[in-house]
Amino acid sequence: MSPTFASGSTQNFTPAPSFTEKDVPDLSGKVYIVTGTTSGMGSNLPVSSTPETQSPEGERSYYATQKAEPSSDGSLVFLSLDLADLQKVKEAAEQVLATETKLHVLFNNAA
Repeated sequence: MSPTFASGSTQNFTPAPSFTEKDVPDLSGKVYIVTGTTSGMGSNLPVSSTPETQSPEGERSYYATQKAEPSSDGSLVFLSLDLADLQKVKEAAEQVLATETKLHVLFNNAA
């Protein structure tokens, strides 16, 4: 069965997203950790959710997020670590546990 014109055109011309940042519920009081914020999807997640960011070399994303959402009431904490170094992962986990009692979402984007 050959593809229809409609299915072929949506593959070549991506339609506008139906889910936007306006559809995101209130995230007040939620704790998010996003890994892999150097580029790609991980670099855009903090802008819409203002989570705690945990990534190697993700500091650019941290500052870009603060610049994109200066009026946000949420807080953004940058934790730099190499996920291949288990000692650094343990130290970062201890940092989070020292300030938070719950983790609501983990966006694990690191490669």
